[in-house]
Formats: sequence, structure tokens, C-alpha cells
Amino acid sequence: TTQYGLLLALAAISQFIVNSIIARFSDTHHLNRKILIITALFMGAVSFSIYFYVHQIWLFIVLYALFQGLFAPAMPQLYASARESINASSSRDRAKFANTVLRSMFSLGFLFGPFIGAQLIELKGYSGLFGGTIAIILFTLILQVFFYKNLPVKNQISEQQHIEKIAPNMFKDKSLFIPFIAFILLHIGQWMYTMNMPLFVTDYL
Repeated sequence: TTQYGLLLALAAISQFIVNSIIARFSDTHHLNRKILIITALFMGAVSFSIYFYVHQIWLFIVLYALFQGLFAPAMPQLYASARESINASSSRDRAKFANTVLRSMFSLGFLFGPFIGAQLIELKGYSGLFGGTIAIILFTLILQVFFYKNLPVKNQISEQQHIEKIAPNMFKDKSLFIPFIAFILLHIGQWMYTMNMPLFVTDYL
């Protein structure tokens, strides 16, 4: 529908503008990445929570686009943070393993997100879908509050091959495990919402 197209278009424009501003400032100013990520995640939770208390469609579209724009920096900043952790690692095997994990996160989110979203709709309707997305984002936010640490920038890891006897264990190393869980949850929340949003549009918009 026209309203749905407008909703997506305004959200995309808002996300592009905010990400462009953040990218420019991050190149010229020192930004506290932890505060930026936590703030963006909170804005994301707000953007999905407006479903529960804003019932005028045009106001919903405007507020959704606004808060989605403010939510946009969360994912690229998390990726940037993960890359910094990889670069700061003294283990070449760990760095390669972390790169592989980063590449697999999107696929895992796409795999589980729509399924979980469909189950929530069946159990609780659209309140379950939006509420589940909010819960996942807030849980990711809590992980960032308690486990995220800003890392000093160190020298890049050498690209030369180096064999280490002990492979890194993601489940025993919080510097690998916490970002892995955070990314998976964000992708699940994103895809469970994105793939099921057309149903909400068809029934209500």
C-alpha cells in the first residue's frame, strides 16, 4: 500500500541521514562507542514500542521513521566494535575465527527471525511480534551495558599466516561470545519484524 511504502521510504531516508552524520563525526571526533550503541538500541526499542500507544497512522509513520533513524547506528557501530576487538586480539586464529563468525551472523538471524516472528504472531498476535522485537533489543542493550568495553586502538594484525596449537573457544571467551550473541539477537529481531510486517500492513494499514 501507499502508506506502507511511505513508512519504509521515510525510515530508510532517516537511517541514511543519521548514519551519514555519525560516520562523519566518527572520522573527525572521538565518540564514545558504548554510549552510542546503547542509545541507538534504546531508540530502536522505542521505535517498535509506538505500536502500543500510537494509533493514528500518519503519526505512527512519522515517529517510526524518526526513531528508526536514531536506531540505525546500532548495527554498524557493533560491527565496528567487533572489528576493533579482532584487531586488538593477539591471536591470529581468534581473529580469523571472529571474522567467520561475523559473516555467519546475518544468515543465522535471517534463518531464525521469521520463524520466531511467525510463532509470536500465532501466539500473541501483533502485540507478540512487536513485544518480542522490543524484548530482544532490550536484552541486547543490557549485554552492552554490562559487558561492552571500549578498546584502545592497536596495531593491525599481520596478514602473514601463523599456526597456533590451541584454537580459540568462543563459548569460553566472553570477548567473542558476547558480540556473537548480541549480533544474532539483533538480526533475529530485525528479521522477525521485517518478514512479518506486511501481515500487519495488510490487516491494519
